This record gives sequence, C-alpha cells and structure tokens, in this order.
Amino acid sequence: MPDTHTYSLYDSFGGTLLAGLAALVIIGGLVALVRRAFPPPATIPEALAVGMLALASALTGLLITDSVVAGPSAELLTENERTNILLMVASTLGTVIGFFTGQSTPRQ
Repeated sequence: MPDTHTYSLYDSFGGTLLAGLAALVIIGGLVALVRRAFPPPATIPEALAVGMLALASALTGLLITDSVVAGPSAELLTENERTNILLMVASTLGTVIGFFTGQSTPRQ
C-alpha cells in the first residue's frame, strides 16, 4: 500500500515557525497596504471607515493565510468559518463604499 501522508509545513517545528511568520507577513502586509492607501483621516467617520477597511483586509489576509500557508493536512478554518468571514468582509466593504460614495462634499 502506498504512503498516503501528505507533507505540510506543520510537520516540523521549523516549518510551523515559518508558517506562522508567513501568516504574520501576509496579514500585516495587507493591513499596512490599506493604511497607506488612504490619507490620515480628518474626521471620526473617516477614521472608522479606514479602521473597517483595515479589519476587512486583516480578515482577507486570514483567508489567504488559510489557503496558502496551511498545508493539505492542516485546516485552520472550518468551511462555516470561511463563509462567515467572507460575508463579514463583503458587508464591511459595502458599508465603507456606501460611506465614501454617500459623502455630499468632496474630500480636500
């Protein structure tokens, strides 16, 4: 009978450490990218919108990490958790887009 073990980053301590660092880099990089894409917020609603975008990017990074970093034998998120995160990201982005398109005065 052939060996059915699928190798994963989590098979050794070094691999697990590498996977954790890769996850931090992916999530931190997405959050930093979103934070740099917008100027410093001038009002509290703008600050809340940028914070929501940072949260959405962190959750998106979590999904990417689950898909890329976790090996075939390691499942970080269940299918229900993935679906709930996608729904939360979609509703958050819809709220932020609605806020920015609904402003009556242009940003200066």
